[in-house]
Amino acid sequence: AEELLEHVLEEDFILAVEGGVAAIDTFFLTIGAQGESGYEILEKLAAKAKAIFAVGTCSSYGGIQAAYPNPSKTCGISEVLSQKVVNIPGCPPSDINIIATLSFFALFGVLPELDEQNRPVWAYGKCLHDMCERKAKFESGIFAEHFDDEAAKNGACLFKVGCKGPYTYNNCPKVKFNAKTSWPVAAGHGCIACSEKNFWDEFGNYEKPMANIFSYAKLCNEELKQEFFLEEQIKILEQIDFEFESNIKLILQNIAKNKLGALLVENYKKSFEKNYAFIEQNFDENPMPSKDFWKYLEISFILVKGAFLKDKNDFLIAAKNYAFKHASPYDFKLNMNAEKPKLDVSKSFRMTLIYLCGGLDFEGVAYSILKAFEDNIAKISSLKAS
Repeated sequence: AEELLEHVLEEDFILAVEGGVAAIDTFFLTIGAQGESGYEILEKLAAKAKAIFAVGTCSSYGGIQAAYPNPSKTCGISEVLSQKVVNIPGCPPSDINIIATLSFFALFGVLPELDEQNRPVWAYGKCLHDMCERKAKFESGIFAEHFDDEAAKNGACLFKVGCKGPYTYNNCPKVKFNAKTSWPVAAGHGCIACSEKNFWDEFGNYEKPMANIFSYAKLCNEELKQEFFLEEQIKILEQIDFEFESNIKLILQNIAKNKLGALLVENYKKSFEKNYAFIEQNFDENPMPSKDFWKYLEISFILVKGAFLKDKNDFLIAAKNYAFKHASPYDFKLNMNAEKPKLDVSKSFRMTLIYLCGGLDFEGVAYSILKAFEDNIAKISSLKAS
């Protein structure tokens, strides 16, 4: 085997690596009569390879063995190589993602288009959740409470029992596994985000939503420590086209205009009777257009708590106390092609209803909303700077 390996080094070849690398304490893997470490062999092969592919989450990001406290100090191969590495993450990745990526290079002699994590865009460019056959149930607020309940068997969304699909970028629902037989969510278990970096540590309990009550550790994350929404960020919102309806009763009526939205509002009403009653008692039928960022937060607070927001800092504190680093997606629509930037948040209130019905807590909702605003403000600021 070692002779064959030496012979290969004299030929043109591509290098496909499975498994992470222990580059510091290299004795965690030694191979052959010469006792070479996995790291030494990796460096030797990478130096001569025409292209390098990390096949699987372990070689892409370190994988399970890199989970805290990572005693072997394992990492993805791109962290120790100077050469470019194409990541094909997944635990495991689908056969199609592996073969198609390798075949593309073999046929055309160039790498496929890659995203910011050096993953092939064709395979990892879209959110898994958006392709899921259970998404209509998610939009309707219909969630399985247990894996064996009738709702789960009838296609209910698995977010409440831990599905991490909204945070995962992969094409599993399209390419499936085992000759396109099925994939985990169709088979009845939620996505565990296995193709995402640090999935073992950062996504919490695999059969619970990412609510603080289910966290086993508060992540030491600088992003959570920063001050949300400084005065300069508020001024940016004031300078763009930013307006929304702030009468919650009318907001709920607008959400309920289509079939999925009507089911969502009905499920919210059943699950949060006190909150719904508060809205009915305190709001009339008159439109209340608003351009106030803080009013958006107040509406969201009422939907979550069934009470008025007395101190805006309560919302900010809740966001900063969220125990996870991944925000739940909010579908804000930013139009940069208009005369001035336009941020449309009118359809995003339904996301708060969905996440509440799906078991997310106030901290998770607060963090996700502020992160959505922050990301869009950053895009606007970047445009202004350019």
